[in-house]
Amino acid sequence: MTKRFGMFFALALAAGLLPLGEASAISPEEAAWERPEPKVGFGSPSAVPYDTGAVDYVDYDINVRLYPYSHFLQGEARVIFRSKVSQLAEADFVLYNDTLNVLAVTSGPDTLAWAYDPTYWVLRVFLNDTLGLGQEDTVTIAYSGYITPELSRALSNYCRLDGTLGFSTITPYVWYPASYDHAYSTRRDDKVTCRVTLTVPLSWRAVSLGTLMDSSATDSTQTYTWGTAAGVMNMSFAAGPYLLCIRQFQGMPLRYYDFDTTYAEPVFNTAQSILSYFNRVYCPKPMEKLAYVENLQIYGFGAPTLVMMPLPYQLFGQAHETSHQWWGWALCLRYSPEVWLNEGFASYSEILFQEDTLGRAVRRAELDTMAWRYLAVPRAEDRPIVPAPTASRYYFTIVYNKGAWVLHMLRGMLGDSTFFNVIKTYATTYRDSSVTVAMFQQTAEQVSGRNLGWFFDEWLYRRWAPRYTYSWQAFRQASDSVLLRMWVDQQDSLFEMPIQTTIYTPGGEREEWAWVKNPSDTFEFWLSEEPYAVVLDKDDWLLDRGITLGVGSGPGERNLRTGPALSPAFPNPFSHEVILTYTLSKPGTPVLRVYDITGRLVRTLKGEGEGAGQGILRWDGRDGEGATAKNGVYFLSFQCGQYREIRRVVRLK
Repeated sequence: MTKRFGMFFALALAAGLLPLGEASAISPEEAAWERPEPKVGFGSPSAVPYDTGAVDYVDYDINVRLYPYSHFLQGEARVIFRSKVSQLAEADFVLYNDTLNVLAVTSGPDTLAWAYDPTYWVLRVFLNDTLGLGQEDTVTIAYSGYITPELSRALSNYCRLDGTLGFSTITPYVWYPASYDHAYSTRRDDKVTCRVTLTVPLSWRAVSLGTLMDSSATDSTQTYTWGTAAGVMNMSFAAGPYLLCIRQFQGMPLRYYDFDTTYAEPVFNTAQSILSYFNRVYCPKPMEKLAYVENLQIYGFGAPTLVMMPLPYQLFGQAHETSHQWWGWALCLRYSPEVWLNEGFASYSEILFQEDTLGRAVRRAELDTMAWRYLAVPRAEDRPIVPAPTASRYYFTIVYNKGAWVLHMLRGMLGDSTFFNVIKTYATTYRDSSVTVAMFQQTAEQVSGRNLGWFFDEWLYRRWAPRYTYSWQAFRQASDSVLLRMWVDQQDSLFEMPIQTTIYTPGGEREEWAWVKNPSDTFEFWLSEEPYAVVLDKDDWLLDRGITLGVGSGPGERNLRTGPALSPAFPNPFSHEVILTYTLSKPGTPVLRVYDITGRLVRTLKGEGEGAGQGILRWDGRDGEGATAKNGVYFLSFQCGQYREIRRVVRLK
């Protein structure tokens, strides 16, 4: 999960460890909280009062010293920037000043005046000399402060400290002044070269992206300097009492940092499987090395050559974060509102890897979970995927879960061969470039030879999902000719979508695609024998709010249906009992089989020979011997005659 804003630091801190030695000029107890008198405040009107396009930030050099025992840090940021206007008299930086104390702002030997606007968290630095277009200057900002519970709450617990090792993803205005563009502009592809020097306890390691440029030690501290030769959008790091394991993958070093080495091999094995798959379906690996770093928070974070997340417990989270080496870094997001290009793609990367390693049943189960989350969003609070609803409490559900479904629906519509050709062409064409939704749409249209504007419009820029009812009737025209007529109605909202239509006959099954775009559509198919069932979206390609099958009687009557109809399992998740409601249009014997996540048969339930109409099958959460089933994911396989459908349920005691 890539975080909002441009530059981030990640830090694993240990409360209770011995503090660092007192070799530095400023100790936590002696930190000078006085600062130069700032100029009179420069106002905070309702509109952002700063020119975010006046400066091009070129290079950052950050030096941070950590005192884990007292949750204290002191640092210094040297920033090189270039004027993009004819006369530049000040430069703006983002700084969360409720936590940090600015000690000094200098340019070479000169002390600079500055002012702070708490409304926008902006530190404005007033330059001694006005810069002309293209001229560069360097400022150094010294600061210190504590990582507090208030800071943690202000940042939605992305920064967290407790009595054990914790993981912090801390936005740039906490650690050092960051360019104003990175925080407030929608532009996301601003890149700078960076170095970070991190001084930590002697028993700790610090890891960051780029190259380890230097490492030195004293009797009580260890200092690491990491840097990037190419421009990056953030400079993330982690620090803690890590042990290091190294393996090779196709000539590329893989590193694993954890507090013990117990899970090194599973992490390496999973990483190699993930990288092999993504190299095959996307484009060759865009990084020369990759490090996985353990943290104890639920959030993961992917930066160039660096993945930080809870390991090894989140197998598919590892696929998600690793995929950001492609979606987010090799292909850099140009505009923040189009973050679907990062997170929707990473979420579907999880699905693709699961399908490749564990099969389609697991793919379907995970997509069902994502659909369930999105369909639970109240309609009044639903938002389009683009622009990303960053202020919504359903941001994750909309951008990540629905976002993955958008790619899945595109795949179903285009077919596997064309879809994966689209993805590979997109990854290869725009590698090491910044991208937009328009670029991906253009690639999809060029590769498929189809106009897809309607698809992107209704699934990225509109809200909600369709709901359908359908019915069908077969009419024999001759001894070897049957006309199948199907009616499909849309309810509540209107979408244009092709829907997979599977027709079952004694001789086998036939697949068609019904292009539904009106409130009511009629489709006709000619068959050589009479069908006994017609099923819409059998393989789960469509994100919908329900597909209901009508039941009736009489030759040619609109609502006659000759196959079983199955409602979603309810409740789901469940604790005591889960219910499947079904409808039969002719007598049959329904069978319900329960499988666990490994595919082991847990229970078989059979209905009596039943006539047409509705019926119910219930599973009480017990296996065939009467023992209570464990918590977890189960699959309910409903079968009646040749009709079969699977429902995914979650057992909670």
